[in-house]
Amino acid sequence: MITPGINRIGTTLRLNVVFQDSAGANIDPESVVAQTCNPSGGTLTYTYGSSDELGTTGTGQYYLDMTPTEGGRWFIRWLGTSLTNTVAIEDDFIVQTSPFVASALGDYA
Repeated sequence: MITPGINRIGTTLRLNVVFQDSAGANIDPESVVAQTCNPSGGTLTYTYGSSDELGTTGTGQYYLDMTPTEGGRWFIRWLGTSLTNTVAIEDDFIVQTSPFVASALGDYA
């Protein structure tokens, strides 16, 4: 039985962000970058328009499809940049360890 809400190694996750102006209306920044940091400290950078994993579903609504390779606490940082400012949104999520997949950390970080 699969437990809903559990993130597993090797399973693609869709991470979402919404960029809004000060009035709460969705806006598209001129550039959008997503950076992930895995539990071992390795980072990857994805750029909208040149990374297939980073897409949009509507005005101001962006997603990153990524597949975690190890269990533990992961971090994501979204950067939306325009001519006048940069907005950074950060979050983290846990990926369940697995006895079927070798992991550098073994348990939750």
